Parts: sequence; C-alpha cells; structure tokens
Amino acid sequence: MFSMAIVVNVWAQGTLKGKITDEKTGETLVGVTLSVLELKTVGTASDEDGEFELKLPEGTYTVQVRYLGYTTKEVSGIKVDKASITPLNVAIK
Repeated sequence: MFSMAIVVNVWAQGTLKGKITDEKTGETLVGVTLSVLELKTVGTASDEDGEFELKLPEGTYTVQVRYLGYTTKEVSGIKVDKASITPLNVAIK
C-alpha cells in the first residue's frame, strides 16, 4: 500500500524546466536562486549552463528569481501539469 502511494505521488508531479539569462547580454547565469513562493521549502539554483529543473505537484505557482547584482523578478501564473514539462526561461537585469 505504501509503495502505491509513492507511485501516485510521482505521477501527480510535473516538471518546471528552463534557463536563466542576462536580459542585456543574453549570457546564461550560473547559481541563480529560484524559489516557489507557494511552497516555502521548494527551490533550486541554475547550473553551469544557466539551466534548472524543479519537480512540482500539479498547480499554479509564482517563481521568484534572485541573483546578486540583479533585480529580483517574480513570474506568476505558471501552470504545472502532472507528468509534463512546463518551460520557463527568464531573462533578468
């Protein structure tokens, strides 16, 4: 019974995936912090290619993007569907 609950939970999740770039130069940014405001303990940082990936329960979210020396940006209305990939590419300045 317990293992069935885990399988159901995995299928109820979607993936938020994208890249963070500098708005002016288009360069990818490494180590940018992304936080899901509705889920206080969920977040990640962009990798060496400026890319990130988050597994999230199905729902609609606001993602906060923060990086030292840049203006914090919030992107709202991001709809994550179960068992699918939702793209989110963000340029910050």
